[in-house]
Amino acid sequence: PGGAQRSVLLISIGALQLQDHPLFLNEHALQQELRSLSMQLSDARERELHLLQTQKISELLAAMAVLRAQLDSGAAADTDAAKTSRSRLASLANELLQTRLRRDEQECSERLLARRMLRVWTMLKEARSQQSFAATRARLQFQCIPADEAVDAATLSADLEAEVNERQLVHELMARADALPTNAPPFSADDTRADVAARQAELRRPAGEATMLPVYSEASEPTKPEELPRAEARRQAAAAREQYYCVFILDGRVVCTTALASLHPQDFCVRVETTVQVQLLATPRSL
Repeated sequence: PGGAQRSVLLISIGALQLQDHPLFLNEHALQQELRSLSMQLSDARERELHLLQTQKISELLAAMAVLRAQLDSGAAADTDAAKTSRSRLASLANELLQTRLRRDEQECSERLLARRMLRVWTMLKEARSQQSFAATRARLQFQCIPADEAVDAATLSADLEAEVNERQLVHELMARADALPTNAPPFSADDTRADVAARQAELRRPAGEATMLPVYSEASEPTKPEELPRAEARRQAAAAREQYYCVFILDGRVVCTTALASLHPQDFCVRVETTVQVQLLATPRSL
């Protein structure tokens, strides 16, 4: 009535994963950290951030090659078109340098995440050993992709020399456009090469180092109830008795409450498995 157009908001919730709980053991806290690290690494790899940066570098190099060929064909010309081309070339070169840095940082980030997962997994196994039982289903497996040290070294060297040339190009273009600071030192290939090499040593995978691919899952079997120490059996029983429900609040008003669901004593997960339909007359401001 009144011309109001109604919409249906469909809300589905499968499970709630608790981030903390009074009944958490150290093993559960480590499992939560491991799960979080795994999600971060999986997200980066699914979005293929490192590959996208590499592809962008190739595209920028191709675009720069076209501009440089155009400028070389009329090198003596100082027309407005040539000035525009040189300005565009400098912009592309700067973008290329920034993309190289982001790619190196992404490679370092993924390597650090994998190493952190290994450290946390080692701590989790030590916790299991100290308490003499497994309270979670956490499992971490690793796939190592071997590397060719000669190929890696050649790639690093080629990237280094390419970046030195690109930085020199930017310096020359800025100098020609009178865009350098008055006290700017002359370009030094040796100093630039040392700077790039230091960054590579800090961020890039060393030549010959295998790529470590951690795979996290929750598929291992925890210790059977009859084999648990008495205190741990009581703790798990207490966790299993807990029940939770969800309340959906739309613009400050309760619109739905789900049925009670039990807490899983190993995963500390509440499986709600509920879908709610809400009729809307206007876009909600908060949920």
